[in-house]
Amino acid sequence: MRIPVVREHIEAWEAVREARGDEAQQKLVDGQQPGFNTLPPQALMHFPRDEAALDEAREVMQRRLNGVDRHASQAVDCLTLYQLAVSGGYQGRRIRAVPSADDRLYLPTIPLPGFAQLQGDVLVGKPPYDKENLLPIAAAQVVTPDQEDVTAQFLDQCFAIQYSYTGFDEDSGTGADMLHSKGMLIIPPPGYWSPDPDHQGLHLACSREDLKTLSRWKSRRERDTLPQQMFSTGSLRVKDVLLPGRLGAIPIAELRKRSMDTDGDDAFVYAGYPALVGHIGRVMQSRQARRGEERSFKPPKTAHPAIDERGRYQAGRAREIMAEQRGGALLGKAATLAMRFLAQPDELREAMARNMMFGTYDGVARDLRNGLRRRLQGDKDAPALQQLQVQAHEAIDRAHEPQACEAAKLLYELCMQLGRDSVQAPQLPSALAQGFPALASAYEQADDTAGRVHAVLDNYPVCRLSRTAFPEGQPGWCRASRSCPCATCLR
Repeated sequence: MRIPVVREHIEAWEAVREARGDEAQQKLVDGQQPGFNTLPPQALMHFPRDEAALDEAREVMQRRLNGVDRHASQAVDCLTLYQLAVSGGYQGRRIRAVPSADDRLYLPTIPLPGFAQLQGDVLVGKPPYDKENLLPIAAAQVVTPDQEDVTAQFLDQCFAIQYSYTGFDEDSGTGADMLHSKGMLIIPPPGYWSPDPDHQGLHLACSREDLKTLSRWKSRRERDTLPQQMFSTGSLRVKDVLLPGRLGAIPIAELRKRSMDTDGDDAFVYAGYPALVGHIGRVMQSRQARRGEERSFKPPKTAHPAIDERGRYQAGRAREIMAEQRGGALLGKAATLAMRFLAQPDELREAMARNMMFGTYDGVARDLRNGLRRRLQGDKDAPALQQLQVQAHEAIDRAHEPQACEAAKLLYELCMQLGRDSVQAPQLPSALAQGFPALASAYEQADDTAGRVHAVLDNYPVCRLSRTAFPEGQPGWCRASRSCPCATCLR
C-alpha cells in the first residue's frame, strides 16, 4: 500500500465493491473491466474450411443477432453485421498470462456463456496470429474458481503489478552488483500465503525468472546460483496495475507453443465452441505428424553474455533493441503476406507455393555458388574443384521439387566437365527450360562449359534456407506439403 498508484487502485476497487466509490474511483474500476473480445479473422486463416465449424458459426451469429435485436431500439446496422461476419460471432475473454508449473490452465471468473459450466476443450489464442497461435487446451486441464480450487481462487482475488525494477544487490559486497528484473508482481490476498512466520511480512511475490540481468553474470543467466534472499535497493517502475479477475495461469508448454512470455503478454480464451475446437485440434494433430520436429525462425533471446567470445565487454542492449524493432516491422509485413497467401483458392495457393519453393527451400547453395564463381574467376584461394564437385553431387539428394532435382543434376554434370576440353554440352531439361526461360536463353547462348555454369548461377535462384546453412533441418520445412513450409516462410 506504500506505492501510491497501487494504493489508489486497491482503494477504488474496495470502495466500488462496497457501493461507496466516488466518480473517479468508479471510472478507474470501469476502465479495467475486461468485457469480452471477438475472435479476429487472422486467428482462423491458418485452418481450412470445415462444414461442422461453419454450421456452428452460423448458429453463434444467429444467437448474437437475436440478442442484439432484443436490446436494440432500431434495426441492426451494417457495421454490426460486418463485425459478426468477420468474427463469426465468437466471444472470449482477455487474461494477463502468468506461468502455470503443473500443466493446468487456471482461469478467473468469466461471466460469459460457455465458461459457467465448461463442457469441452477451450481455445487459447495469442496475437499476432502470424502462425497457428489459436490452439486448444483439454477441458481436463482447465480449472476455475467455481471448482473451489485454491490456486484458481487465489488468482481470481489478487491484485498484480506489471513492473520493471533496476537496483543493486546490497549483499554482494563493496562493488554492489547491479540487477534488472521485469515481469508480474503478485499481491497475495490475506490468508492465501504460507503460515510460516518467516513469510508473514510478504507483500509482493514474483518469479526468480523475472531477473533478466545481473552484473556478475558473464556467460549465461545463472539463476540457479541466486541466494534464497537478496537485500536490494533500487527503482521500481509500475507499468500497469491489474485488478482481481485479470490474471490467468497458462501451462509453460502452452506458452512456448504460442511464443509467449509472462512479463505482460495477454492471452485470449474462448469456450463453448466444440466444433471449432475439434476442427483445430484435428488439423494441428495432422500437421504435427507431417511436419515432425519444426525448426524455428525465431532468434535466440535478446539477452547476450556480458563478455563475448573474444573477451570483449558488451555494454548495454542497443544491438538487441534495434534488432527487436526491425523484427517487429518485419513480422507485421510477413503476417500480412501470410494472410493474403492463405486467403487464395487452393489451386492458386498450391501454384504460389510451388513457385516460392525455388529460392526458399530449393536452389543453388550459397557456398557452392560463391565457390564456383571464384573458381571461374581464377581466384587462387577458391575451393578445390573436387570439393565443389562433391558439393554439387550432394545437392541432388537435397532437392525437393522435380525441376530442382534436374537443375542440381545439370549443375553437377557441368562441374564434372570443368577443366576438360571438347566436351558435349548437357541437354537442358525441357521442364527446367519452361520454368526458367531466362536460364534457357542464357544457356543456349553459352559457348563453353564455364559460360553454361555462369548461365545456371546467374539465372537459377539461390537457396536462402539451404541444408548446408541449416544442417539440423531447414526451418519450417514440411515434407508432406508445399503449402505448409511456404506459409511458414511468410510468418
